[in-house]
Amino acid sequence: MWEERPALHLVDAWSAYERFQFDRLAAILEKVKAHLVPGGPAPSWSGELHLLLGELQYWSGDGQNSRRIFETARELLPDRH
Repeated sequence: MWEERPALHLVDAWSAYERFQFDRLAAILEKVKAHLVPGGPAPSWSGELHLLLGELQYWSGDGQNSRRIFETARELLPDRH
């Protein structure tokens, strides 16, 4: 059941991010990526995924790549986010 619920993986990803568990975060984001399909039921998941990927790149010291990923996240996330 857990594996079939990508939204739960995103919750877990945010938890890992808040605890600075970046190795765990990277593994969780890979699971989220595996569940996302273009035009799927929740495009905001892709925005959240990119936001967390950008954070991962930022904290890894790759500011330039982080900025590019953040711009993609901004395009994908609804205005209310």
